[in-house]
Amino acid sequence: MKFTFSKPVNQAPELLPPGWHDFHVAHVYDQDQDGQPLVAKTGSPYLKLVCMDAATGSSVWHLLFLEPDNVKKISALLHACRLDLDDGQEITITADTFLGQSFRGKVETNAGFDGVQRNRIVRVIQQEEPAPQEAPAEPPPADPETEKDEVPF
Repeated sequence: MKFTFSKPVNQAPELLPPGWHDFHVAHVYDQDQDGQPLVAKTGSPYLKLVCMDAATGSSVWHLLFLEPDNVKKISALLHACRLDLDDGQEITITADTFLGQSFRGKVETNAGFDGVQRNRIVRVIQQEEPAPQEAPAEPPPADPETEKDEVPF
């Protein structure tokens, strides 16, 4: 069979507009495809968080380097995710620490190493507390007269 090859077009990812967005951490990776721990060229372990924008469903990769120089950024993300920690409490951070958590992040757009425009989360805060939902009103008590006339199925 003969055919004409056409090189697939790499589509740029859908970018979020710069500004504040609500995110949900959909996936967290701490290992590569071969099962090896993620380690930067500097030797620092890191986590890859796949953060989904609540409004559009677009994803933004957020790298969290687990090194002593990054304590403020790690603490900010822990606080933004509303993890119940006491000041000075020591914890072990794993992929499960952030999986399923939500936070508000400030997004900027910049060119990556390959020149492709990408979103980047540059600041995180807690999402606003959702307004407490009112309990549904209780249904009125059943009328015993109408219950006698109903036919069960």
